[in-house]
Amino acid sequence: MVFRRPFTFYTLMNKAGRLSLQRMWQSAKIAFARPLLYHSLI
Repeated sequence: MVFRRPFTFYTLMNKAGRLSLQRMWQSAKIAFARPLLYHSLI
């Protein structure tokens, strides 16, 4: 129990960190892609 709980806690935190990083990366890609597409259209 003592060894299992920190492991599950860290794995959950790792998964949450990965999801947040993916969301941040997607939002960053959209933020950078929009001006590029806008300028390329003009």
